[in-house]
Amino acid sequence: MEDSGPASITSADESQSDRLTLLLNRLHQYERAPWGIVESWQKTQHDTEDSAARIFLRSGGFPAWFAHFLTKSATEVQYHFVGKADCSRLIFELENEPAISRELAAQVAAAIPPEIRTKIESLYNKRIKPLENGTMSQHSNKRRRTIADNDCPPISTANFPSPTATPSSPNASRLSLDRRSLEQAPGYNSVGCFAEDEHVLVNASLAVATRLLPRDLSNAIRRNPDPRNEGALVAAISMTFPNAPYTDKFGCYMAVEVTSDKVQHLARELFGVRLETMAGLRYVCLAESSAKILANPKFTLQGCQCSIIPSTFGPELSNAIITGPKYQDDARQWRDSTDAVSMVVSHSAHDGAVVYLHLGLWEGTEIKKKLYA
Repeated sequence: MEDSGPASITSADESQSDRLTLLLNRLHQYERAPWGIVESWQKTQHDTEDSAARIFLRSGGFPAWFAHFLTKSATEVQYHFVGKADCSRLIFELENEPAISRELAAQVAAAIPPEIRTKIESLYNKRIKPLENGTMSQHSNKRRRTIADNDCPPISTANFPSPTATPSSPNASRLSLDRRSLEQAPGYNSVGCFAEDEHVLVNASLAVATRLLPRDLSNAIRRNPDPRNEGALVAAISMTFPNAPYTDKFGCYMAVEVTSDKVQHLARELFGVRLETMAGLRYVCLAESSAKILANPKFTLQGCQCSIIPSTFGPELSNAIITGPKYQDDARQWRDSTDAVSMVVSHSAHDGAVVYLHLGLWEGTEIKKKLYA
């Protein structure tokens, strides 16, 4: 039989070259980091040693990890673009072939052009390095727009599920543009909380979160190591506030990461959706049908049942949801479900999920003061 060894080697080399080109192209096309870079970075720290993201970080440092992150993020967008199938195929290969990942990560790190490397280093210094140091730098020449402490109206007892009135306090629309008014507020300490920009907060107090949320949900929250206090834990809860100027028309957002063992329960409780697992993969089972839906690689559940919100999220967080603009819009249309609560679920049964909540700005600000005090 004729030896086909050299041809096989050539084919393998070409495949590896194609993979390298694809990853480098994502870096060349990068203009602004996709949403979720901080969360993905933190997740990588807890991934198994043979996960592709962890291998890229260990073998090629942050630049190689970032190339993998950009490529994986590209596979998760809803729209189509030329090369998306190639990105999906590459990510699948890397997750299933650790040896390829190790070799490719080193090649990516060595092949990044100087101008791209400088850009990546700037991103690392701004977004990631403060997390590793355990502090988030606050630039003294920036002014953060925020709601003054005395401007927040008391949390209303909204009648569920009808729309609630907009706060009528004469101070409700008054904004504080003075950074010192926020930093001198009693109990406020933003060090170690801000990430990505000054309107995204991470590393919520675990003690406060467990008091704020009912036991069922608080037990489901993923725990992360506290970057500021070795040996301590924080709740995997982040909050996002709109860019200045503040307006309650847009509300704010909370993301709650939950552990893998609670995903099926929350999907059924919140959305009435039955999830099943088979061979390590999650499926959506359709009612009265043998058909199943498999995510690739994630799917989003929307249409949370309004009646379940108070018991699941507790009085304070439920009120923040109910007073939020998205819930109010659904309530005005007399819907019995709302998109103010959604959940992004991975197809991998080993991964957790993220519950996203659209909150009223005033109520969300009050919760922020407690979680990030």
